[in-house]
Amino acid sequence: MRALALLLLLTSGCVRAGWRPGDAAAALDGSDGAPVDDDGAGTPDGDGAPDGPAGPAYYISPTGDDSNPGTRAAPWRSWSTAISRLVPGDTLVALDGTYADTAANRLFIDCDPASTTCDGAPCPSGTAQAPITLRAERERMAHIPSGEYASLRIDACRHWVIEGLHLSQSDTGTNGELQLVRLLDDDHVTLRRLLLEKPNRSRNSHGLLASDCTFLLVEECEVYDFHRYGMLINRGSDIVLRRNYINSRDRADLAGGYASNDPTTGDSGIQLNATQRVTAENNLVERARMGIKVETGGYPDTVVGGGDDNRLLGNVVRAATTFAYSFDSNCLSQTPCDSSLNTVSNLEVRDCVAVGSAYNGFTGNGVEDAALTNLTSADAAHNDYHFTLATENSGMQSSVTLQSCLNFGAGGANGFLLESQASWSVDHCNSYGNTYNYDSMTNVTSSTDIDPQMGGCYLYVPAGSPMKGAGKGGGDIGASVVLAYENGAQTSRRLWDQTSGVFVGCGATVTGVNDATTQSCVTVHQRLHVGSGGCAIP
Repeated sequence: MRALALLLLLTSGCVRAGWRPGDAAAALDGSDGAPVDDDGAGTPDGDGAPDGPAGPAYYISPTGDDSNPGTRAAPWRSWSTAISRLVPGDTLVALDGTYADTAANRLFIDCDPASTTCDGAPCPSGTAQAPITLRAERERMAHIPSGEYASLRIDACRHWVIEGLHLSQSDTGTNGELQLVRLLDDDHVTLRRLLLEKPNRSRNSHGLLASDCTFLLVEECEVYDFHRYGMLINRGSDIVLRRNYINSRDRADLAGGYASNDPTTGDSGIQLNATQRVTAENNLVERARMGIKVETGGYPDTVVGGGDDNRLLGNVVRAATTFAYSFDSNCLSQTPCDSSLNTVSNLEVRDCVAVGSAYNGFTGNGVEDAALTNLTSADAAHNDYHFTLATENSGMQSSVTLQSCLNFGAGGANGFLLESQASWSVDHCNSYGNTYNYDSMTNVTSSTDIDPQMGGCYLYVPAGSPMKGAGKGGGDIGASVVLAYENGAQTSRRLWDQTSGVFVGCGATVTGVNDATTQSCVTVHQRLHVGSGGCAIP
């Protein structure tokens, strides 16, 4: 049977460089130990591992050998050798274990034509019809630590999928630039269900830095213990960040290391800098100086343009030490500001929640054409909604509309405070418990200042609340973070497990990193009053 299989491969021209005859035969009948669902149960051989992919699968292990055929029973060892042997449609499966942190064994996928990263040649890219996949055999059981290098770096690659890895760093090396995960000039790359922890505090290191990327998807990843940014998207376009969980856990700066903006906690959960058409949907951020920030950073149109056409949909920020959400046309002291180069514009924010912000819930500076709809700010210490125009933004025509928005809780200074706007409106909103619910504003229509009777709920309006059906067009006043968004459209998929309340974006737990004993994804529903705090599971 193996001889016949080999003959068919040879005569059809399907044998490739890096394949050996024994590999081809083993791959066809599953005798190499690769996951094969031979009983139809979805867990091949009863081992709990996911089914093997339809295309060719190869294996890598911390105890493998590059002279091996790359089967599950005889896996490869080094990343550069393993990746150099892949072609579009292939899958590389990382077996359990901790992979060596050495200069010779970095997970660096560099597809630039001038690169020699993959055994002296550029690393391969996939295609739209046949992407290349790297995944853990068991989610987050393949651990890739680093110190002097990024745990994962992908440069100039197309059509790659990375799934289920556990990536971490240590506080080593000299002060400078370094990232836990770095993507540069990539197109159609997917990062899914990764566990990222402890970016290097001796450097300006973020959990994820993606620069100049297009059509990137980051989905259901968890990021912990960062002192700078959990995720920084820099000069990118057509990107989706979906159902990620991000928590700095108030990780303080390292003595003698890189000085962040706030030495006591992470700087931002998600930062979009000079991005276009980025959609952030159903992400949860806890304990950072800022939760989600959209800014221009002063990049000119010749680089990528301003911060245009970004969307924040169904996100939740809890316990930000300044602003839960910040939108800033950052002119870098240019006066007057050239709005064509430096403006956050055409921004949509819908069904987002801010809980327990130490300063503002939602704040904007020099934003043009911002549409904020069905938002909730609870327990903000200062202002719930504050939009203004700084001196350096004086050349801008700042404008914002707020519709069916809600605030309640701690009793800050202002519910809605809008200053120096060229045009603005507050319609069908409710502000309750502030010193000034609506601060001397004239463009407020069909809005109230009554007790919303939320009953402990943050993420949706409960039955019996006067906010139910009181919004524009008979909708609710306030956010609803119950159903998942997918590519900007709300679906029928529920975000919270109907029995436990656990967020559907949470992945496999690793003891001491993201299990129930830590402030992590699997317990965030309790802090957000999903199935607790007097609020039923939605």
